[in-house]
Amino acid sequence: MAFGAAALAALVVWGPRLLVSFAARGASSSAGAAGIARGQLADAGPLAPAKAPATLPATHPATQPASAPTTRPAPAPRPPAPAPRPPNHAHRPAPPSPTQPGFFTIDSKPYATIFVDGKKVGETPLFRIKLAPGRRRVMAVLGSGKSQTFTVTIVPGRQAPPRRLQW
Repeated sequence: MAFGAAALAALVVWGPRLLVSFAARGASSSAGAAGIARGQLADAGPLAPAKAPATLPATHPATQPASAPTTRPAPAPRPPAPAPRPPNHAHRPAPPSPTQPGFFTIDSKPYATIFVDGKKVGETPLFRIKLAPGRRRVMAVLGSGKSQTFTVTIVPGRQAPPRRLQW
């Protein structure tokens, strides 16, 4: 099929030149053939290679051998899609247990000492401190003695919304 397309393209590009070459050398003994060649040259204008088509349709007779059918064979049927698998729960992380700690982040400007449920945790900034799940009472105390108190809800295995204190 590719050979046929290449031969057709060569014939389109070089055919007129070959005809002129034979007519000019006298290869044709009949005056009618030379006259036809000259007549074709007069109609065609200056000799320039013709452009071959970029692609030919698959059913073009010149691209098919004489004994081949002129239609494309039907594509092979696709295999059926695999059946969906049931979800594998073994790869899913286990839900946090109620005893697993949660996390809390707090910052203060100026820095402050942080107490959770009456126990000193440290000085700000504190990042992802581990706390037991549930509602926790947080108190922040400045060096001058000024304080702020609020509650935070700690969820097992999760980060509570961070808090930034302004004085």
